Amino acid sequence: MPISQIQALGSEADWWHQDGHLGCGDLHLAAWLGSPLLLESHGHEGHCVLLQHGGQAEWRQGNDCQSLNPGEALIGPGHAWSLTTSLSSSSCFLADPHRLLRTARAMGGPHWRPVGRAESVLHQPLPLPVQQDLAGHGLLEALSRLLPFISAIAHQGEGLVQALHLDDQIYRLLAALVFADLRDGESPLPALADRKRTDACIDELVDFIRLNLHRRLCLSDLERQSMYSRRALHYAFRARFDCSPMQWVRKQRLARALDRLQNPLHAETVLSVSLACGYRSLSQFSVDFQRTYQRKPSEVLRRGRIQNQSAAGALDFASADVAPAP
Repeated sequence: MPISQIQALGSEADWWHQDGHLGCGDLHLAAWLGSPLLLESHGHEGHCVLLQHGGQAEWRQGNDCQSLNPGEALIGPGHAWSLTTSLSSSSCFLADPHRLLRTARAMGGPHWRPVGRAESVLHQPLPLPVQQDLAGHGLLEALSRLLPFISAIAHQGEGLVQALHLDDQIYRLLAALVFADLRDGESPLPALADRKRTDACIDELVDFIRLNLHRRLCLSDLERQSMYSRRALHYAFRARFDCSPMQWVRKQRLARALDRLQNPLHAETVLSVSLACGYRSLSQFSVDFQRTYQRKPSEVLRRGRIQNQSAAGALDFASADVAPAP
């Protein structure tokens, strides 16, 4: 974190502080617990999102001053700021404002435009949620619960954190907190009124997914590519494939993995197949594969190699020159 100074408030002899740090995709998460302190930050890229879990804090940035009580949060632009706390616990991360707006546009659909609070998000600190926003408090609680969940599963490997697209989940929750009109999503009826246009759009999206199964795809990627909101996209996939968009992506990854394991190249391994099919965690790939096909990927690969060797042997035998009779 872009911290320039941490100063103990009160008796330095009794002062204590604990902190932890965690990477999540493009995000760097930090959390701390400790005695009263003054924390100062120099200017930085990105917006600082601060969540207050226990105790009180006071945020100052230029002429703006915001008080934070337990269960409250704020997002502030990347100018220098300071934070004065009591005995407290907090967590924070730096969010890319451009990605935040891209995520909001993906969630809102092609006709959504930021209004009202967009200027505030980009240029001045904004409390999260605003007063009397009961739904916003629920979203903030979900965000607060997501952070320790990420910490818990990170011990199983960074690949699992990436496979679950948890940084995208953070941005989606943050977008819903900032832009309240995103919470209901777009009605599927206008988007699906023209069946031919809908089918053509989904066909293009399906082609895009199949061409990019090796990449890390998340729901926001599909929303941006299709120009559909989350709700309209979910409705379209349910109607056509009887599953959600991300469930369909996983099915395609596993189907491609099965084909490659059954017809392996010379140096093919389970790891190389899982990476080629968009998995970043070998253990997660193995779990998904066995749950879907009731076979271990290593067993399928071994059988595929045997079949390839048998086919190659038969071809060699059939094409061998036969010496003419004397």
